[in-house]
Amino acid sequence: MVWDYLIITLKNVKRRGVRSWLTVLGVVIGVMAVVALLMLSMGLQNAVEFQFSKLGLKSIRIIPGALRGAPSGGVSLPQGMKEKLDSMSIIDYVNPVVIDYRSLEFGREKKFFSFMGYDASLSGKGFVDLNVNMERGRFFHKNEKNAVILGNKVAHDSFKRAINLRSNVKIKGVSFRVVGILEKTGSDIDKRVYLPLQTMRDIFNIPTDINLLVIGLKDGVDTEEGARQIKAKLLRYYDKDDFAIFTPKQLLSRIQQMIGMLNFILGMIAAISLIVGSIGIMNNMFTSVLERTREIGVMKAIGARKSAIVLIFLLEAGIIGLVGGIIGLALGAAISYGVAAIAAHLGFDFLVVRLTLRITLVTLLLAFGVGALSGIAPAYRAASLKPIDALHYE
Repeated sequence: MVWDYLIITLKNVKRRGVRSWLTVLGVVIGVMAVVALLMLSMGLQNAVEFQFSKLGLKSIRIIPGALRGAPSGGVSLPQGMKEKLDSMSIIDYVNPVVIDYRSLEFGREKKFFSFMGYDASLSGKGFVDLNVNMERGRFFHKNEKNAVILGNKVAHDSFKRAINLRSNVKIKGVSFRVVGILEKTGSDIDKRVYLPLQTMRDIFNIPTDINLLVIGLKDGVDTEEGARQIKAKLLRYYDKDDFAIFTPKQLLSRIQQMIGMLNFILGMIAAISLIVGSIGIMNNMFTSVLERTREIGVMKAIGARKSAIVLIFLLEAGIIGLVGGIIGLALGAAISYGVAAIAAHLGFDFLVVRLTLRITLVTLLLAFGVGALSGIAPAYRAASLKPIDALHYE
């Protein structure tokens, strides 16, 4: 019997032609927005978690309290903070980092990159925290000056010719020898240029600023407990708004919160589109009830139950939603893959989107459900018509 109702429903949808497709279009736009945002947000969140697991972050980071976002050259930590931390018994090393955005010359080309200066006396310790290895070359020697380490993308993809180990590059007209090229990570590390701290201070005239402190704890010291002790020590000398301390767990949580807030805002926008589509279905179904009043009267006169009338109209509304869901799913997935491809072309190849079975099923069920819910009021209106009134309706 349900199959018979389904056949009747499909014929009615087909009969209304253009009007049905315009109603479907409203659902398509809403579902397309939901799917695209869902796939991209999941891809972004998975990328962040993957990068954290790949980089193996395990040290504590101290950033300026006024900073909103990633550390940069614009905001610095208070003076003397490193020296106060050096005396703590739980700390293995304190790595002061200076960050700036400058140009790098190779051949006749000049490109801008993020430069990071770290204490050359720490050698590989400055990178051990990031779990990054050398593709070729070595880390800085103690007291080394005119040497540079390049991220993988800087070396291989940024200039017309690849920069090789022991090549010479220029920074502010001064020649530097490439002593190391980092392996590809798929993160921002690939697009950075690293210099010995004192060299970076001298060449860019940054005599005292520190934009970030990376704290390595001694073996056996719990990261969260270490962060608590460091904060207690610093609060003796500085105001709580002068700095912010983050453990890897806190960093990941903060990024996830930011992504979650963005997803919520975009999700609300997509939901509005879906609501507009549902209103279109409801309007279409009310119009359909008016057009088929005599047909409903005939069905009731020959013994059709209210439940049968309701089911026919709910199926009709649900199928309109489902068709819009299928098309919207395809278009939303296409948009997501397109955005990921463009991002990869621009160097953000860590964004990987996937159309999973879960997303597909949830989307199609949501589309059908939205359609069916939109058809409840028209369906009950149709079922409530009295046979005699319906048969006399013109």
